[in-house]
Amino acid sequence: MKRFALVFYTLFIWTIQVQAQAPAITPLDLKTLKGETALQTINNKIQECQRMANYLADLLKKTTSNTDTLSQALDLFQGVVYQLINLKGEISGPPEALSITLPTLPPPPYSVTLYQKLLETYSTAVQRLESLKRQAQLSKEELGSLGSEIKDLTAQWLALKKKAPPPPEYYLVLAQLISSQAQYMSKSIKFSRMTQKITKLNELQTQANQLLEKVFAHLKLESKDLKGAQQRFEMSQKNLNKIHNQVRQELTRLNRQAALLEVKKRRIVQQFQQSGLSEQTKRTLQREKERLEILLEETQLLRKLASQKEERALLDFTEASFQLQWLKCYMGICSKKEKIEYLERWKEELRKLREELKSTKIDFNRLQTTSEIINNKVISLEQARSSGGKERANKALVEAYKRILRTLSALSQVYQENINKEKNLVLVIGYTLDLFKKRAGGLEKLYTWFTENKKAISNKVKTILYYPIWTTGQTPFTLATIIKFLLILILGMGAVRLLRRKASKILVEQFSLSPGTVNSLTTLIYYVLVLIVSMVALSAVGIDLKQVTIILGALGVGIGFGLQTIANNFVSGIILLTERSIEAGDIVELEDGTMGEVKRISIRSTVIRTYDGLDIIVPNSELVSGRVTTWTYEDDWRRLKIPFGVAYGSDPNRVAQLAKEAAREVENTIEDTSHPIEVWFQGFGASSLDFTLMVWVRMSRLKIKTGLTSDYYFKLHEKLTQAGIEIPFPQQDIHIRSLHPQVLEGLKILKNGEEKPTSQKR
Repeated sequence: MKRFALVFYTLFIWTIQVQAQAPAITPLDLKTLKGETALQTINNKIQECQRMANYLADLLKKTTSNTDTLSQALDLFQGVVYQLINLKGEISGPPEALSITLPTLPPPPYSVTLYQKLLETYSTAVQRLESLKRQAQLSKEELGSLGSEIKDLTAQWLALKKKAPPPPEYYLVLAQLISSQAQYMSKSIKFSRMTQKITKLNELQTQANQLLEKVFAHLKLESKDLKGAQQRFEMSQKNLNKIHNQVRQELTRLNRQAALLEVKKRRIVQQFQQSGLSEQTKRTLQREKERLEILLEETQLLRKLASQKEERALLDFTEASFQLQWLKCYMGICSKKEKIEYLERWKEELRKLREELKSTKIDFNRLQTTSEIINNKVISLEQARSSGGKERANKALVEAYKRILRTLSALSQVYQENINKEKNLVLVIGYTLDLFKKRAGGLEKLYTWFTENKKAISNKVKTILYYPIWTTGQTPFTLATIIKFLLILILGMGAVRLLRRKASKILVEQFSLSPGTVNSLTTLIYYVLVLIVSMVALSAVGIDLKQVTIILGALGVGIGFGLQTIANNFVSGIILLTERSIEAGDIVELEDGTMGEVKRISIRSTVIRTYDGLDIIVPNSELVSGRVTTWTYEDDWRRLKIPFGVAYGSDPNRVAQLAKEAAREVENTIEDTSHPIEVWFQGFGASSLDFTLMVWVRMSRLKIKTGLTSDYYFKLHEKLTQAGIEIPFPQQDIHIRSLHPQVLEGLKILKNGEEKPTSQKR
């Protein structure tokens, strides 16, 4: 009962003290921290927090309960005072000025040095802008987190404020709330100034971009600029070779060192596996094994350090090489083709540099994580050593960890330098290539645009080509399917036609076959190959040949209804090509009197060229079912009959002799024992003695019957005229039985040469 009374008395005294001495304090009103009243508001809040800190310090001296909570609240209020003082300095302090300035341009033309200086300024501005944007993004995320925290703390403070008297947690939550508000305002000010700086850097970047375009367009390059670039290129190449050799030697040394460490580690493992070892010995062996593993890891890091040094030399060489080549192209030393190749090559190099930059950043972040882990390990080992006793033997292990920390620090520095160098090189190469593209001609721009967008163009073309137009069964038909079918068909048909021409030439020249026979053979083979090519094309696009059978069946039904003529011509063509009763080169005469030379026999029709030069396309069915006269069937010997007549009173024997002489003078006449020249006396005509000259000719030498007959008539007329033999013409006697008297009178006047009287004229 006494203990309960004592507790009650203590709480009563606590309540009286709190109510009597607690200073009035409220959280910050963030709306009042803007404008001219911000500094006065912060000064007032600093005084309130100091009074609250003094009050809590006095309270801790007088009470013995809840001291932990009150101590935390006291520490927070004291820290809030310093936070508010810093916030006051940030509000009253001037914004940080930009340390980047653009040079003033002289009148054009400009030098390469000015362009490089501007490019360095532009690169610095871009990198600084990227860094500020990342910081601004982080600050924005932190402001969002602090805003949520302030809302939660405000809700807790309002809930605790309702309690009378306020508990110790009230002061702790209030201190946390004011601290978060001060931190929020500080970050807000930094974020605002960061945003202003980003805006200024964007303006600076735009101005630098405009100046760079102007300078690049009016550059004046001299031979000394190219010579200096050539010297830098050669020096960087020599330096790269030198560092490459050094790195090879260093890697060889590190490999030997790693091999020795592996041997020592293997011995430690073998000793550790022995039985009968004390715990102290096992711990010693374990620490030695760990130390050797650390040294092996350090060896790996040293390998990376050597490789990164070589990478830095390679970056310098790349920079020098790029500068030399773009100077050559700008001065017009390289051709248009070389300029296009230059743009394409350095575009690929730029892509590789960007990928390498990403990889380097990832490795650098891993190094930072490894450094933190090893640093924490060193701290824990140092703390263990400071406790004394059996852990004193960790000194060698600690030294090994410190060595690897130093190696990590050096490697991180080289990585950071390479990252900055790669960033600058990516920006310089990319920007210079863009300026070159703007100065390029139409063909160069088109080629560059195509190479840059070929992947997107390829995807769009594939989308169009492989879009299903229709589907037959499970086979989709796309534009690519149609193009594939047409391509196979066109290439196959072209190859078949080429093969047909070559085969025709070989059969005629080497095997001495007649043109008609060659035409029949090659035409049949041609259509068989066309059928095979068609089937291959259909199979290639995924059409089942069973479906083709169905189509052929439907075609057969169509033939039965409306395609009889086409089918008849088709079958007749096959008959002509296989039977070869008519061949190309034959001279034929149709039933309607059409006469000419067969030029070509195809599967549906035959082309006949007349002696007037007309090409007549005759359906094959007419040649098969009709009567056709051929002048060159089996052989080309043909006898010509040339009829002529002479006047009565001429000597028939003399006429026959002259006709034979005329025939022999025609060059196409062939005379031998089997093919004599003959003259037949046909009979007595109305006004002439009728004869027929019979001569033999080879139609393969002639082809034109009408021209040959004309030659014979010319010679006959010449011979008969020279011999004085008359070629008669028809004559008739007219007997007049009676005439009109006036007609007789007129005839008498004409006979006597007298004029007809005027009165008799009508």
